[in-house]
Amino acid sequence: MPDLKTELSAAGLATNPLHLRRLLGLGVPMITLANPCHRRPAQWGVIRARAGEDGLYLPGEGDAHVVLPVVMDGDLVDIVAFRPSAPSEWMLRTGLGWALGLHRGLEPYTWGEPAVVRESPLDWMRADCTGLVVLDFAAPERRSLRCIRKIHCTTDRLTRMMTRQLAIDPYLPEIITVPEGAERKAA
Repeated sequence: MPDLKTELSAAGLATNPLHLRRLLGLGVPMITLANPCHRRPAQWGVIRARAGEDGLYLPGEGDAHVVLPVVMDGDLVDIVAFRPSAPSEWMLRTGLGWALGLHRGLEPYTWGEPAVVRESPLDWMRADCTGLVVLDFAAPERRSLRCIRKIHCTTDRLTRMMTRQLAIDPYLPEIITVPEGAERKAA
């Protein structure tokens, strides 16, 4: 298992003013780029990466990619890498992260505020790292989005994709009749 914190720290140290200007030019707010203090580990960085045989990225060679931490419920679980020239194409480092924006979990969205789902990690950065980006629609965790009362997608294409993906494989637990007192015998 890679040391994600060390990799993110190295990626943060590898950034330079040219990277900063490029992301500013793409609409990422300066506060997002310059204020990593409220988002640990490093908020963003730059690495060279290429896709491995398993689809996960391998750092060290290939094109330059922006990397972001994938944090779920306060734990760093993955890193997402994307090229600003193709922000809708990304790779994960471990494959354990399924969405950006879950640092507080889904609870804020289940009790009221709509979940704004953005199309790419770059769009998420442009929105000061607010809302969600589903990174892996094949992940079983995607089903947890069903507990959200309202999902606002930022594009029609994303709305269609979210609707289609959440309709696939709906989870229904096994439901059977067990007469009173028989549950001990069934276990």
